Amino acid sequence: MRVAAGLAVGLASLALVCGGQEGGIEDEGLVRERFSAYIEAHNRHDIEAELAFYADEVIFEVPQNTALMRREDLRPRFEWEAVTDSQLSMSGIEIDGTGSSTTVTINDFVETSTWLQLAGIGEIVYEPGTKIVFTDGLITEVLPSPPVEESQDAVGAVMDELMDWVMENRPEEMEGMAGGQLPYDGEGARKLLELLTYWRDAQQ
Repeated sequence: MRVAAGLAVGLASLALVCGGQEGGIEDEGLVRERFSAYIEAHNRHDIEAELAFYADEVIFEVPQNTALMRREDLRPRFEWEAVTDSQLSMSGIEIDGTGSSTTVTINDFVETSTWLQLAGIGEIVYEPGTKIVFTDGLITEVLPSPPVEESQDAVGAVMDELMDWVMENRPEEMEGMAGGQLPYDGEGARKLLELLTYWRDAQQ
């Protein structure tokens, strides 16, 4: 189930740092200051601000899968993050600029959210090396690192147990869900929180 990915995207406000600079990065301190401002914007879920700083088309590259997405296609991802109250904590930032292209590398990346709390996981820790590429001041490429093995195992175990319980006890909840998967959007996020609440209450 697609519930933990996608959260490495949305670094749109960083484009404010790079716009109009033809020689790469002019002031690394400004980059870091704007990066902190972005994290604050993401954590309060200003979806329109996030969308505004992406290029018309963005490449998302993960192992064995590269997708070209239009800016508006990102809205469902941000709606998921807003509904689940995704909170990002990032540090260990490295900045590299060449010509009109700038890369931000994130080496310490942790996410918390309402769904992770309900699931009893608490947080997801990501491998170092998530990269965000800007071209002419707009985000054009996102290369998210995967969760560390411990986080992957924790999410997988909870989701398997949850879905087994749902199919046995509340199968009607999955009616209309393509392939038995929750959509990665605001509606899917609300359904996940609802199912997690039912499941948690049944454990008590």
